[in-house]
Amino acid sequence: TRVYVLKGETETEIPADQYQLVTNTNDGCTFEVKFADLTTIDAIRGGAKLIVEYKSELNENAILGEEGNVNKMRGEYRNYGNPETPAFTPWDAVIAFTYKVVVNKVDDKGLALSGATFTLEKFEIAENGSVEYNGKKGEWIPLQTVETEPDTTFTFKGLDDGSYRLTETKAPDGYNKMEDVEFTITAEHDAESAEPKLISLTTNFKDAVVTLNDGTITNSVVNNTGTVLPEGDG
Repeated sequence: TRVYVLKGETETEIPADQYQLVTNTNDGCTFEVKFADLTTIDAIRGGAKLIVEYKSELNENAILGEEGNVNKMRGEYRNYGNPETPAFTPWDAVIAFTYKVVVNKVDDKGLALSGATFTLEKFEIAENGSVEYNGKKGEWIPLQTVETEPDTTFTFKGLDDGSYRLTETKAPDGYNKMEDVEFTITAEHDAESAEPKLISLTTNFKDAVVTLNDGTITNSVVNNTGTVLPEGDG
């Protein structure tokens, strides 16, 4: 958790000893940041904003698709004229949307095929990255590895906007590995709303079918039989 005052473009960090972080609340909140007296903090003057930043991680119970995962907050304050009665700012919501990619493994006749292993990576932008992708430096970060034996369908959950690469690290016996598939996931939502909504979900994963309500991108990938000749000059 980080607490600071923002005035214009100037950030002033508030030391942890000037507020209380409460995690054992009895009102249903995950945590609270409490100040005994904001007037003692010099930076809070003339329209400055008090900012509380925190990070949370979606787990296996995350809701996929347009319903999203809601975090709500509001401010509670007390006036000098009526210190016993609290007043509240309106609730404000931040919604984390997450999606999944479902891939059906088939042979060149469109029949279900098991026995492959796949790795999904995401491209993360970094100034000191060793890879350049779409004109930006960064790194391919492995997310999940899935083996389809004995299944013929595999699912990658917990994805968000960004660029991805799907690699077949092991092909079924008797089949050639497919070429890597690079694709993007793009979501549009009204982020400035007090109750953000997911407006659209798109991908350039060729021939994929997108279902907005449950945030699913479904496609098939093909393995072919036959001999792959080595590449070379001549």
